[in-house]
Amino acid sequence: MFYLKNFIQSLLSRPLLGGGLIITSIVMSILLMQGQNIQERLSAYYRPGLERPYFNAVINTEKLNNISGILRKLTKLPGVFKVEIVQEQEISKKVSSFITKNEINVPAKMYAAKYTGLKVILEHDARQRSISLIIEYLKRLVGHDSVGVSDIKNVGIQKEFSKAYNFIKDWFYPLLIGVSVSFWFLAILFFRSHLCKSSYLVELYQRRKNVAFKTFFSGLLCCFLLSLLTSSFYSLPGPFEIFSLVVLFIIGTIPFAKRWKWS
Repeated sequence: MFYLKNFIQSLLSRPLLGGGLIITSIVMSILLMQGQNIQERLSAYYRPGLERPYFNAVINTEKLNNISGILRKLTKLPGVFKVEIVQEQEISKKVSSFITKNEINVPAKMYAAKYTGLKVILEHDARQRSISLIIEYLKRLVGHDSVGVSDIKNVGIQKEFSKAYNFIKDWFYPLLIGVSVSFWFLAILFFRSHLCKSSYLVELYQRRKNVAFKTFFSGLLCCFLLSLLTSSFYSLPGPFEIFSLVVLFIIGTIPFAKRWKWS
């Protein structure tokens, strides 16, 4: 308790240095313990921009019986990621709604026609020529008069989003940890001189040993335990995160292990 009290007094006597040490210690600890959670949230934020390019197709299936064969053939084409089918009832409702909304005069039998919707999802690197060939192949399979094809969606922004997403996924969190650890070490080095001076006087007059090391150890332990408690409200850290924190805790106390001399 003596060492923890001494740590608090050292913080209060130099609030700027002490505040910097406390803030960097807590921020670094929480970032480290919530690493997986942070990465998942960042990935989820950028993932919508990574939706693959696709186009929709509406097929009149009245004279078409082998829709599964068409799906199989389309899926095997280069540049096609997968093909999703939209239920016939849903497509019929949308077509009827579009005709009514735009007041289009069409024969009554058009309303009774059976439709199947396809969502053809393409690879990220699919080129315009490949996409055109895929659409042309689909039209030849079902007949040009039996299929309607939408514009290509999500084209042009994929490369930029892909670069940003890969950077976020691979580098952003390690860089964040690296920056927080660097500021934490700087805060320790700035605070060390002040704590060692006050601890030297305690050792001199109270005949205690390793006061600076024990004082910093007690204070840093409290900071880390507080961070662990705060972090646990969001999600429990894994063994690797706790191990990393322990390693940093040990490294952080090393500058105080050497006996300080008044100069």
